[in-house]
Amino acid sequence: MSDGRLHKKLAFVGLWVVVVPTSIVILLFTGNALYAFLFFLGGLFSIYITPDRDHLAMTHEKYHDIKVFGILGSLWLSWWYPYAMIFPHRSKLSHSIIGSVIRFIYFIIVIIINVLLVYFILGMFFPDVLKTLSIIESIKNNPDNIKLMLIICTSWMYIDLYHYWRDGIYNNIIINVLTIPRLLVGNESQQSSYKMPRSDSELQWSNDWYRPRNKNNRSRHSKR
Repeated sequence: MSDGRLHKKLAFVGLWVVVVPTSIVILLFTGNALYAFLFFLGGLFSIYITPDRDHLAMTHEKYHDIKVFGILGSLWLSWWYPYAMIFPHRSKLSHSIIGSVIRFIYFIIVIIINVLLVYFILGMFFPDVLKTLSIIESIKNNPDNIKLMLIICTSWMYIDLYHYWRDGIYNNIIINVLTIPRLLVGNESQQSSYKMPRSDSELQWSNDWYRPRNKNNRSRHSKR
């Protein structure tokens, strides 16, 4: 099984074993279906917007986007190209809890930009549609917005922990306990021996997969 497929398999285990039951508990104890749905939605989004969005090369995730959604998938990938250009693959700002927050914020920005573009285009041909902008104002002035965002971001970050664990980025008792459902995947989900670079000076790009490597290791393409 390729690493991309294994990442997704681990994420789905976390979704169904932890996120879904937690969403049900939220619904039962709070009676708020919106909170429960958003908690589930955050975990689901994280499965398809993984830390590997910082990868410039074709990945299993990108191939899935194009295969399933066609031109829409290609357009979706184009929105993440700037993100991949800014953050090197498996850097400290993409493969960490901070990276999860950054991706979540980037995702919200992408959604806002696309919504505004749709309103602008529709408004050019259907001026009456602009009246619905009052909906955006009501959302903006909602005092629960921060709470709703935190609910989504919490489950988003939890699913990302499986990815970080698999890549060998986090290896402590807290992460090992939180990701216990990974054991359902079997022996194939062994933790990677990859080590995060200690500084930006240790990051270099290989010419084949755009993966960061230690400066002391030469790429196979550099051998003569």
